[in-house]
Amino acid sequence: MKKKNSFFTFLFALWPGAGQMYLGLPRRGFSIMLVFCGLIWFIWFAHLDELSLFLPVIWFFAFFDTFNQRDALIQGQTVEDMFLIRLDSDWKGFVLRRHTVIGWCCVGLGAYMLYNTFISPFLYQLYQSIPALARFLDSIPQLIVIVLVILLGVYLIMGGKKKAPAQDDDYVEYGGDRHDRT
Repeated sequence: MKKKNSFFTFLFALWPGAGQMYLGLPRRGFSIMLVFCGLIWFIWFAHLDELSLFLPVIWFFAFFDTFNQRDALIQGQTVEDMFLIRLDSDWKGFVLRRHTVIGWCCVGLGAYMLYNTFISPFLYQLYQSIPALARFLDSIPQLIVIVLVILLGVYLIMGGKKKAPAQDDDYVEYGGDRHDRT
Protein backbone atom coordinates (compact mmCIF):
# COMPACT_ATOMS: atom_id res chain seq x y z
CA MET A 1 0.00 0.00 0.00
CA LYS A 2 1.18 3.46 -0.83
CA LYS A 3 1.69 5.50 2.34
CA LYS A 4 -0.99 8.15 2.72
CA ASN A 5 -0.14 11.75 3.59
CA SER A 6 -0.35 12.22 7.38
CA PHE A 7 -1.73 15.76 7.11
CA PHE A 8 -4.55 14.70 4.77
CA THR A 9 -5.23 11.67 6.96
CA PHE A 10 -5.65 14.03 9.92
CA LEU A 11 -7.91 16.41 7.98
CA PHE A 12 -10.14 13.60 6.70
CA ALA A 13 -10.22 11.99 10.15
CA LEU A 14 -11.97 15.10 11.48
CA TRP A 15 -15.17 14.03 9.70
CA PRO A 16 -16.42 10.59 10.78
CA GLY A 17 -15.96 8.10 7.97
CA ALA A 18 -13.99 10.33 5.62
CA GLY A 19 -10.65 9.20 7.04
CA GLN A 20 -11.49 5.56 6.41
CA MET A 21 -12.54 6.40 2.85
CA TYR A 22 -9.27 8.27 2.29
CA LEU A 23 -7.36 5.19 3.44
CA GLY A 24 -9.16 3.05 0.86
CA LEU A 25 -11.80 1.55 3.14
CA PRO A 26 -15.01 2.92 1.57
CA ARG A 27 -17.45 0.42 3.11
CA ARG A 28 -16.15 1.03 6.62
CA GLY A 29 -16.09 4.80 6.05
CA PHE A 30 -19.57 4.84 4.53
CA SER A 31 -21.07 2.89 7.42
CA ILE A 32 -19.46 5.19 10.03
CA MET A 33 -20.60 8.27 8.12
CA LEU A 34 -24.10 6.82 7.75
CA VAL A 35 -24.38 6.15 11.49
CA PHE A 36 -23.09 9.64 12.38
CA CYS A 37 -25.24 11.57 9.88
CA GLY A 38 -28.23 9.28 10.49
CA LEU A 39 -28.07 9.97 14.21
CA ILE A 40 -27.91 13.73 13.59
CA TRP A 41 -30.97 13.47 11.33
CA PHE A 42 -32.86 11.30 13.82
CA ILE A 43 -32.10 13.74 16.67
CA TRP A 44 -33.43 16.58 14.55
CA PHE A 45 -36.47 14.68 13.27
CA ALA A 46 -37.55 13.15 16.57
CA HIS A 47 -36.58 16.12 18.76
CA LEU A 48 -34.56 13.79 20.97
CA ASP A 49 -31.72 16.07 21.99
CA GLU A 50 -30.68 13.58 24.68
CA LEU A 51 -29.31 11.26 21.99
CA SER A 52 -26.72 13.89 21.05
CA LEU A 53 -24.63 12.42 23.87
CA PHE A 54 -23.73 9.60 21.45
CA LEU A 55 -22.32 11.94 18.78
CA PRO A 56 -18.94 12.51 20.50
CA VAL A 57 -18.63 8.76 21.07
CA ILE A 58 -19.09 8.08 17.35
CA TRP A 59 -16.76 10.96 16.45
CA PHE A 60 -13.95 9.72 18.72
CA PHE A 61 -14.40 6.15 17.49
CA ALA A 62 -14.11 7.27 13.88
CA PHE A 63 -11.16 9.59 14.57
CA PHE A 64 -9.05 7.00 16.36
CA ASP A 65 -10.18 4.20 14.05
CA THR A 66 -8.74 6.17 11.12
CA PHE A 67 -5.28 6.14 12.69
CA ASN A 68 -5.56 2.52 13.82
CA GLN A 69 -6.46 1.47 10.29
CA ARG A 70 -3.62 3.61 8.87
CA ASP A 71 -1.09 2.01 11.24
CA ALA A 72 -2.33 -1.47 10.35
CA LEU A 73 -1.97 -0.70 6.63
CA ILE A 74 1.54 0.73 7.12
CA GLN A 75 2.60 -2.40 9.01
CA GLY A 76 1.41 -4.50 6.10
CA GLN A 77 -1.49 -6.11 7.93
CA THR A 78 -4.49 -7.13 5.91
CA VAL A 79 -7.39 -4.83 6.66
CA GLU A 80 -10.77 -6.10 5.55
CA ASP A 81 -13.00 -3.37 4.15
CA MET A 82 -16.39 -4.32 5.53
CA PHE A 83 -19.46 -2.58 6.83
CA LEU A 84 -19.61 -2.11 10.60
CA ILE A 85 -22.89 -4.00 10.67
CA ARG A 86 -22.68 -7.20 8.69
CA LEU A 87 -25.70 -7.61 6.51
CA ASP A 88 -25.09 -11.34 6.14
CA SER A 89 -25.18 -12.03 9.88
CA ASP A 90 -28.11 -13.55 11.71
CA TRP A 91 -30.18 -10.37 12.24
CA LYS A 92 -33.45 -12.24 11.93
CA GLY A 93 -32.43 -14.61 14.71
CA PHE A 94 -31.30 -11.71 16.90
CA VAL A 95 -34.61 -9.88 16.43
CA LEU A 96 -36.60 -13.06 17.12
CA ARG A 97 -34.66 -13.71 20.35
CA ARG A 98 -34.94 -10.10 21.55
CA HIS A 99 -38.29 -9.09 20.08
CA THR A 100 -39.82 -8.22 23.45
CA VAL A 101 -36.96 -5.93 24.47
CA ILE A 102 -36.89 -4.27 21.06
CA GLY A 103 -40.67 -3.86 21.18
CA TRP A 104 -40.62 -2.20 24.62
CA CYS A 105 -37.81 0.11 23.47
CA CYS A 106 -39.93 1.10 20.46
CA VAL A 107 -43.00 1.66 22.65
CA GLY A 108 -41.01 3.78 25.11
CA LEU A 109 -39.35 5.81 22.37
CA GLY A 110 -42.68 6.32 20.61
CA ALA A 111 -44.39 7.41 23.84
CA TYR A 112 -41.60 9.86 24.56
CA MET A 113 -41.78 11.26 21.03
CA LEU A 114 -45.58 11.53 21.27
CA TYR A 115 -45.30 13.44 24.54
CA ASN A 116 -42.49 15.68 23.29
CA THR A 117 -44.08 16.48 19.94
CA PHE A 118 -47.83 16.66 20.56
CA ILE A 119 -48.81 16.59 24.22
CA SER A 120 -46.15 18.92 25.62
CA PRO A 121 -46.98 21.87 23.31
CA PHE A 122 -50.66 21.71 24.28
CA LEU A 123 -49.84 21.50 27.95
CA TYR A 124 -47.53 24.50 27.62
CA GLN A 125 -50.57 26.72 27.45
CA LEU A 126 -51.49 25.58 30.96
CA TYR A 127 -47.99 26.44 32.19
CA GLN A 128 -48.72 30.12 32.27
CA SER A 129 -51.96 29.82 34.20
CA ILE A 130 -51.12 27.12 36.78
CA PRO A 131 -47.54 27.26 38.17
CA ALA A 132 -47.89 24.00 40.14
CA LEU A 133 -48.82 22.16 36.95
CA ALA A 134 -45.74 23.58 35.25
CA ARG A 135 -43.50 22.22 37.99
CA PHE A 136 -45.18 18.82 37.79
CA LEU A 137 -44.89 18.62 33.99
CA ASP A 138 -41.22 19.61 34.13
CA SER A 139 -40.51 16.78 36.56
CA ILE A 140 -42.25 14.03 34.52
CA PRO A 141 -38.96 12.56 33.14
CA GLN A 142 -37.55 12.24 36.68
CA LEU A 143 -40.86 10.75 37.83
CA ILE A 144 -40.70 8.12 35.09
CA VAL A 145 -37.15 7.16 36.07
CA ILE A 146 -38.15 6.94 39.76
CA VAL A 147 -41.12 4.70 38.96
CA LEU A 148 -38.96 2.47 36.74
CA VAL A 149 -36.33 2.11 39.49
CA ILE A 150 -39.01 1.19 42.03
CA LEU A 151 -40.60 -1.32 39.64
CA LEU A 152 -37.19 -2.85 38.92
CA GLY A 153 -36.56 -3.18 42.66
CA VAL A 154 -39.94 -4.84 43.22
CA TYR A 155 -39.30 -7.20 40.30
CA LEU A 156 -35.89 -8.16 41.67
CA ILE A 157 -37.30 -8.73 45.14
CA MET A 158 -40.18 -10.86 43.86
CA GLY A 159 -38.05 -12.68 41.31
CA GLY A 160 -35.31 -13.40 43.84
CA LYS A 161 -37.56 -15.54 45.99
CA LYS A 162 -38.16 -18.86 44.32
CA LYS A 163 -40.99 -20.94 45.59
CA ALA A 164 -40.00 -24.19 47.22
CA PRO A 165 -41.30 -27.23 45.36
CA ALA A 166 -44.37 -28.76 46.94
CA GLN A 167 -43.65 -31.97 48.80
CA ASP A 168 -45.94 -34.95 48.82
CA ASP A 169 -47.32 -35.99 52.22
CA ASP A 170 -46.14 -39.56 51.78
CA TYR A 171 -42.56 -38.51 50.98
CA VAL A 172 -40.09 -39.24 53.78
CA GLU A 173 -36.60 -37.83 53.50
CA TYR A 174 -33.76 -40.27 54.16
CA GLY A 175 -32.17 -39.37 57.46
CA GLY A 176 -29.19 -41.67 57.32
CA ASP A 177 -28.52 -44.67 59.49
CA ARG A 178 -30.48 -44.26 62.72
CA HIS A 179 -28.71 -46.99 64.71
CA ASP A 180 -26.07 -45.98 67.18
CA ARG A 181 -22.74 -47.48 66.35
CA THR A 182 -20.63 -47.36 69.42
